[in-house]
Amino acid sequence: MRTKFLLLLIGLLLLVIPSQAQETTFGDVIFALDISLQGTEPITPLSVFPNGLPVIVALVDIENLDVGTTITVQWLLNGNLETAFAYTHESTQTSFRLWTPLINVNGIASGSWTVRILLNGDLVQTGAFEITAAPFVFPIQFGTACGRFTNELYGDTTEYEAGAQSIYALIRYANFPQSTPIAGVWSHNGDILEGEGLPVETTLTGNGQRCFHIGDAR
Repeated sequence: MRTKFLLLLIGLLLLVIPSQAQETTFGDVIFALDISLQGTEPITPLSVFPNGLPVIVALVDIENLDVGTTITVQWLLNGNLETAFAYTHESTQTSFRLWTPLINVNGIASGSWTVRILLNGDLVQTGAFEITAAPFVFPIQFGTACGRFTNELYGDTTEYEAGAQSIYALIRYANFPQSTPIAGVWSHNGDILEGEGLPVETTLTGNGQRCFHIGDAR
C-alpha cells in the first residue's frame, strides 16, 4: 500500500511541475544575391557586394519558435536604421528558415550594413556586410562550355573527367574604371602555366562578365 501511495504522489508531482520550454535559437545571418525558388537556398552568399545591386537577401535558420512570436528584422546603413520588416509566426512549424530582401531598384547604397534580429522586441542576433564602390570580382565559377556571344557559362562544375580537353572560367566583375588592364593566370598543382595566350591579358570596363578558356588537345 505504501508503495502505491508513493507512486501516486510522484505521478501527481510530475503533473504539476511545468515542462521546460525549449529555447528559441538563431543561426548565423547569411547574405546572398538571391535565393532558390524551392528550398530557399542562398545563391552566391557573400560578405562584400559591389554597389548598384537591386536586391540582397538575408537568411537565418530558427529553431523552436513558438506560435504568436514576432520577429523584427532591421536593416541599418552605417548605424542608421534604413528599413525594417516584422513577421508574426502563425504556423505550428517550430523550425524553419526566415528570409527577407533589401530592395532598391536604383541600386543599394554603398557602406557598412548591419542586420539586427529582434525576438518580441529583444535583440537576439546580428549580421553585417559591406557594399563597395571599388573594383569587384565575384567568386569565379567553372564549367564545360561558354557562350560565344553572351559569355554565359554552361555545365557548371568543379570536377572534370579524366581526358577533358577544356576548362572554362567565368569572371563576373563590377566597378572597373575604363579599360582597366587585368591578367588571368592559370596554375596546375601550384605551377603557373605559360605558353601561347598565357597569361590571359585583357581589359575590363564597368560591370559585366567574361569567360576565360584553357585547353590542351592531349
